[in-house]
Amino acid sequence: MKMTQRQFGFILGSCAWLALAAGARAEFFFQDATINADDTNYDGGDVVVVGCTLTINGPHTFSDMLLTDGGWITHSPATNSQTVGGVRGGTLLTIQNSLVVDAGSGFRADGLSVTSSGGGGTIFTNYPFGASEYYASGGGGGNAGRGGASLGGAPGGNAGLLFPTGPNRLGSSGGAGGGPGGAGGGLIQLTIGDTLILDGSITANGADGTNSGAGGGSGGTIVISAESMAGTGSMAARGGAGELFAGGGGGGGQIEITCQTNTWSGALAAGGGAGATAGGAGIVSVKSAASVYAQVVVDNGGLRGTNTPLIFAQAVSLSVTGGAVGQWSPVNLPLGQAGPLGFSAPFPVGNLLVGSNSAITFTPVSFVVGFNAAGDITIQSGGQVNADGLGVSVKSNGDGNLFVTNGVTMAGGGGYGGVGGGW
Repeated sequence: MKMTQRQFGFILGSCAWLALAAGARAEFFFQDATINADDTNYDGGDVVVVGCTLTINGPHTFSDMLLTDGGWITHSPATNSQTVGGVRGGTLLTIQNSLVVDAGSGFRADGLSVTSSGGGGTIFTNYPFGASEYYASGGGGGNAGRGGASLGGAPGGNAGLLFPTGPNRLGSSGGAGGGPGGAGGGLIQLTIGDTLILDGSITANGADGTNSGAGGGSGGTIVISAESMAGTGSMAARGGAGELFAGGGGGGGQIEITCQTNTWSGALAAGGGAGATAGGAGIVSVKSAASVYAQVVVDNGGLRGTNTPLIFAQAVSLSVTGGAVGQWSPVNLPLGQAGPLGFSAPFPVGNLLVGSNSAITFTPVSFVVGFNAAGDITIQSGGQVNADGLGVSVKSNGDGNLFVTNGVTMAGGGGYGGVGGGW
């Protein structure tokens, strides 16, 4: 291949950087190429991507990696049930030393999941402007956040991830309207032995529903593990928007960062997409050695939509903000009783923040639920922790009784702190 002067300059500049990994062979990519899951020709060496897109499917191990001058890594479209070379689709990389992502470069897995089972189905309803024709609309796909319902009532896709042990999965497609819904975001999983310097971007966004009434795809998943992390780039796993006013918005995806030392100051976003009903917020978590608790943020970017199941296998510091609605779904343990995950209700947290126009709700329960905070609990003006109407009858002494006379049924109110009213 004939090299340009610019490409030759990148080789010279990169050689000094690659000297940190002396002994490993280096492969430079200046033109679009693909490394499939069963192609191990590049494993163990250094990879430099310059001004092109390198498609990497499945798991691979490299010594060092540099993405620069518009160098991008992506993966082929895939589903959660599909395997490529014997493994699930997505880009799953182990970098033994360092990964450097320059500004204008990065990892991109937007709209690369064609999983359809998570999206809402199609439903027919009278055309909103009163025309006699019928109009198909689909709910949004779900991942960490639920998909939003369509205007016609098609439910959004299911959601829920057991943090931090849930499976890393691709997003889900939105439900069909007049055509297929938006595709879900893909999967980027990076395990880095030393340093990640991220000045570029890593994205796994869901695609918008562009066909008439179609739902948006859910955000995908980004999982980062490194010894140290620095830079000022960005990561996003947003849900896609539903088409116009009829399609449901896609739910947000998952971003999980674990490192020993973290000086990275970039932006993180995993909100749901807009739509007839906005998708639920995704889940962003950051854990470093300096923090006792993982810092978990559920933020919907100002959209008030459907909810996000909150299912945790360990204590966290939790922020629910930006219009998000977190639906607390613990192991549902009676007060003080330990369960299979080793925690009791109220659930232990570090700090708890519920922002303005945001809320925490609960699944229906028959016992006390709540939080036991080691730090602060802050509920801002307009924020809510709401368990209205979520008690479940257990046929206790507090249940109201009923009486039937002359074919007429009458019932008393339930009692707790006060006695229920009679008929």
